[in-house]
Amino acid sequence: MKSHVRPTVAYIAGRLIVGRNGTSVYDYGIGKYISIDGAVTANSVDIYDYSRRCALDGSGNGTQFDLYHYGDGHHVDLEIRGRNFEGYDYGNGAYFEGSVSGNDIELFDFETGRTYNFSLS
Repeated sequence: MKSHVRPTVAYIAGRLIVGRNGTSVYDYGIGKYISIDGAVTANSVDIYDYSRRCALDGSGNGTQFDLYHYGDGHHVDLEIRGRNFEGYDYGNGAYFEGSVSGNDIELFDFETGRTYNFSLS
């Protein structure tokens, strides 16, 4: 998964699991806030990543979401399982998984074999 896609996926998963609004996500890997805002509900996602100047939207049924990243022009599948999430990034052809605890989001990227940490704010 591309490094700029990870924070948006973490942001969406965090909002869906925690059930609260947020206007940014803190990326501990780069040590800065990424401004992201928009609507995230059990049925739809429509957000804008201000750092990349692109939208990401899609629909879902409360647990499974088909998302489209307009900046990179590819789909991302996301499934919510309680406090955990998993999915597939069609842009790089790689799986990911993660968990949410409070505002903290941990995402494991199978492409890189590394865990990335974020915080919803």
